[in-house]
Amino acid sequence: MMDLLFGKRFFFSVVLLGALGFTGAVPVNFTVCVSAASTLASDTVPGTETQTVLWARPDLVQEVLDGKRTEAVASWWGFDAEDSTRFLQAALDSGVKKLTIDRQASEWIVRPLSGASNLELVLQDGVVILAKRGEYLGTSDALLRLRKCENVIIRGESPSAKAVLRMWKSDYQKAPYHAAEWRHGLSILSSKNVLVQDLTIEYTGGDGIYLGVCERGVTNENVTIRRVDCNENHRQGISVISAKDLLIEDTLLRNTNGTAPQAGIDFEPNHNTEELTNCVMRRCVCEGNYGDGYEFYLPNLDRSSPAVSILLEDCVSRGNRRNGIFWTAAKGKDRKGNPAEPLRGTLTVRNFTTENETQCGILLRGNPIDSAKLEFENVEVKKPMGTPILLSSNLDIQNACGNVKFTNVRVIDENHDRPIFEFRDISTESLGMAEVEGEILCERNGKTEKLTFTPEWIRENYPIKNTRRLPILPFDVSELVPYSEPADGMGETNIPMMRIRHDARFLFFAKAGERLGFTIRHTRVGRQDARDLPMAMVAPDGKKIPLEPLPFMKSTAYEIEARQTGIYVLECMGSPHSFHLEKTTVPVSIDASKVNFLSAVGNIYFMVPKGTKEFGVCISASDGERASAAVYAPNGEKRWEMDPICSTEFFYPSEEEALEGGIWRIQFRKPKEGGFEDFFLRLQNIQPIIAQDPELLLIEK
Repeated sequence: MMDLLFGKRFFFSVVLLGALGFTGAVPVNFTVCVSAASTLASDTVPGTETQTVLWARPDLVQEVLDGKRTEAVASWWGFDAEDSTRFLQAALDSGVKKLTIDRQASEWIVRPLSGASNLELVLQDGVVILAKRGEYLGTSDALLRLRKCENVIIRGESPSAKAVLRMWKSDYQKAPYHAAEWRHGLSILSSKNVLVQDLTIEYTGGDGIYLGVCERGVTNENVTIRRVDCNENHRQGISVISAKDLLIEDTLLRNTNGTAPQAGIDFEPNHNTEELTNCVMRRCVCEGNYGDGYEFYLPNLDRSSPAVSILLEDCVSRGNRRNGIFWTAAKGKDRKGNPAEPLRGTLTVRNFTTENETQCGILLRGNPIDSAKLEFENVEVKKPMGTPILLSSNLDIQNACGNVKFTNVRVIDENHDRPIFEFRDISTESLGMAEVEGEILCERNGKTEKLTFTPEWIRENYPIKNTRRLPILPFDVSELVPYSEPADGMGETNIPMMRIRHDARFLFFAKAGERLGFTIRHTRVGRQDARDLPMAMVAPDGKKIPLEPLPFMKSTAYEIEARQTGIYVLECMGSPHSFHLEKTTVPVSIDASKVNFLSAVGNIYFMVPKGTKEFGVCISASDGERASAAVYAPNGEKRWEMDPICSTEFFYPSEEEALEGGIWRIQFRKPKEGGFEDFFLRLQNIQPIIAQDPELLLIEK
């Protein structure tokens, strides 16, 4: 009979002591085989309509269900060393106010669990809630999820953090699992009044703890995380997407590795309706993570979002493979391409130590002066491998960087040949730094140096490079024609390899009745997930021409018959990887309004119309991903060269050269030293149209 009910025989923790009035946890060494004739309380197995589950202590379970008991022990429902999901989920759903998960001879092995409101969940010392191997195939399957829950406590029995939530990270990183970063240990979504305390959360397929939303505009409120050890998780120790009145105390966030960002903690809203209001961390440690210790990635917030207010107090970052603190706020433009108003608020870092980081102690990127105020008080930066404190712009920032104050900040550094503070301007606007105040002390070789920030010091050391402020011109594709048009057609032409990352917009010119053919390749960058890319072409009349999806990591040929004369636009969008146009049968150019090259070596060409009074070439790179370039005039004379390019650099020709017009050339080369990957090109005050061969170039009529 039991075999008919369950498919196999289960052994339950026993009923025997109930007759003696024992109502606590059932000892694990007392087990009997429950027969089919036993009169036990029952329930249906989750996800089925027919199977019946018999509880180990039906009398006590019934009292819980009748409201006679407000406290319960999980083993009253039962324990199965192979899969206890049905017992724990039933206990969580029972309405009991306090549920103790008692220690058994082995782990509580479970499939994804859902929490409930108005519940205190206590894990006895030594209890391990363990993800069942072979399960969690869904890319967002969490070990325990709270969805719009209120008044919840999840805690270990003692401050030793001997109670554990554990998953199988290494399993999720290979087949049959799809690559994902959301298999969290504890997922808290749009919930209120939650305490998580005295736990270890480890080896998850995502974050140890995730604070997100399940309903737009409904944030997490009044969440406290105390004495939690998040170890060896795949993406983050903790991710904070949206929170109001968040307190994290005495928590250890360590050894995150698997997929970016790989931080100890990452504050990263996904939408401007989310918030980071009154978020406080005290006495926390981030160490040994493959990313940053404390990361704040906030470009998705803007002026319409609630003001940010974050405090780090008495915290430590140690031995991470990137930066101790990383902050970035402004994205420059919104999703429609219009200038974005940056977020408001404050970040205060007080009594903080960062030591032995692989990159910077503190990296502040893309914080314009009209954005958040960043205040550092009583901070020590000890022996980072990179620049101790680095302020940087980002590509699209629309204002000077700054709004930073340093008070009693000390750098302890053994490198005698580098500055303790640097500003790197990689924005295409290149508006410099401003409103940085205070001072930084540096201790080196028994001596103390002092750097005091003043407007005069900033102007002298970091002058604005974009002196002419020339615009990026829009253009009308209908006005483009080939610069050189072979009388008998051009046949299939090979294009030198030059990879473009993220978004690419190719412009083909074809005559009515002509065969328009091209070969393109979609190539991997890093470890990010990839897929076949939807493809379509836009004809001169604006109608879409559907194409087969572009396979990943495969050269693919396409061909259409042009029914109209004019420009056919191919947009390759929405991929973190790169594109390379390999062959074409017609003239083709690239929209360089904002183009991201990847390790590109070779020549590109652009037209300067005769009579142009001035134009500019803007190339942006960074110290970690450098570039090298030279600019040649139409007569072949080299007019500008820089190697390496580690920030944003500008070339402006003389007025005579600009007025003369003609086809100019930029030669990209591998820099003599340093990394070589992403860099950016913008052409100012001329149409941003480039080609890899002057015979393929499109120009204005």
